[in-house]
Amino acid sequence: MKNFFSGTNVFKAMMIILAMTGCLTILNATLSPEFPAKFAARQIVWLVIGVTTMLLTSKLDFEKIKKTAPAAIIVSYLLLLAVLVVGVRVNGMKGWFNLGFFFIQPSELAKPFFVLSICILCAKENSDRKIFINLLLLCAGWMIPIIMEPDYGTSILYFSVVGLALFLLSKKIGYFFAWTLSGMALILILSLREAYVVNRIQAYFSPFDDPYGAGWHILQFRYAIARGGLWGSGWGNCLWAGSYLPLSHSDSAFATLTEASGMLGSMPVALVFAAIPFAAGRIISGKDEFRTRFIILASSMVAGQAFIHIFVNLGMIPPTGLPLPLFSYGGSSLLSTMLTAGFILSAAKIRQNHLNTNKLSEYQSIKVSIIR
Repeated sequence: MKNFFSGTNVFKAMMIILAMTGCLTILNATLSPEFPAKFAARQIVWLVIGVTTMLLTSKLDFEKIKKTAPAAIIVSYLLLLAVLVVGVRVNGMKGWFNLGFFFIQPSELAKPFFVLSICILCAKENSDRKIFINLLLLCAGWMIPIIMEPDYGTSILYFSVVGLALFLLSKKIGYFFAWTLSGMALILILSLREAYVVNRIQAYFSPFDDPYGAGWHILQFRYAIARGGLWGSGWGNCLWAGSYLPLSHSDSAFATLTEASGMLGSMPVALVFAAIPFAAGRIISGKDEFRTRFIILASSMVAGQAFIHIFVNLGMIPPTGLPLPLFSYGGSSLLSTMLTAGFILSAAKIRQNHLNTNKLSEYQSIKVSIIR
């Protein structure tokens, strides 16, 4: 019974329960007379694939993952470049491969390998200055093809994860402030590069100035959440998610959930996402810096993306277009999150096995000494 409630099992359960609730949210957001369960059925298929991926990946030796990581990182990066050439454009963004029966978004699948690249780089450097410069170059290398899609929400997420890595590693707060200033400069550059970024920021502060244009999405967030109230309008009874809320099954997933279940139903989901880094922290064992760093960064990336999405839906920050992990419709996002979870479980589990092996070796040495 104690093993059943172990840290790893609790972590797995959190991921699976969130994903199952996500399928219910997608069903609620896409109910229609013609295809009442089309999107939810597809998401369930991806859920099965994702859970299987998580469980299989969790059984891998993390040392082998580390050894094959450079090759996987290179492939992930080449896919980011390739999608700019042969990818298809969806909602104004050229970030998907059309494989016939489904679409694949490489910037989503690259996330766990992006975190691995950070950990590999940090393991090679001890100087704060070199770490800062190398992380800046690494971040720029990953972000440039994503910005060119353009996918600014994912770019900001990548930048934030590198900032967290710098915060954990650097002994000087000045480097973290420099990174923050770099982020502000990046937002300014993006704003100057694309007029619609400026429009989104302006609409965030004054959505009623353009209620049928740039301010439309922000206002629909408000109306959907207000209609949900405290208790919710009920599953299958979401007027705003089904009629007015743009992309109610993806970019507006949290607003859809809130309209259906109310604040009492959606806030526990937010709390579970907040608990993911703490749940991951519980399964860290030993003093292996590489594994510990990966677990912290990978789990924080999932939680960070969730809260960017939630803050957008609550009207706390301008729209970014980031999906809610395990909730928003899309196989790439769900598979990427489950793969990341599998890597986290592998990083923790294998270290524990190493500790058990060391204890066995010590026991055998003591036994031999007693016999002698």
